[in-house]
Amino acid sequence: MLYIGIDTSCYTTSIACVNQDGVVADIRMPLVVKPGERGLRQSEGLFAHVKQLGEIVETLIDGNRYEMKLPGTLDESGIGHA
Repeated sequence: MLYIGIDTSCYTTSIACVNQDGVVADIRMPLVVKPGERGLRQSEGLFAHVKQLGEIVETLIDGNRYEMKLPGTLDESGIGHA
């Protein structure tokens, strides 16, 4: 069984995936702050996290496609999982 944890704190969007043996994936993406600016407004940060979350979830799925057996993916035998 796999467990996924998501964190959108401060200026990093993170996702981790673990199983009974330990960490399967740990992906982190810092939020981009334009040069000369001190940070992001709350709404800008939220939008950036939502956008990046989609990207890192895709990265997680692509990197673990066979092990995770997510809906719509194929395992090594070519059998789809719904």
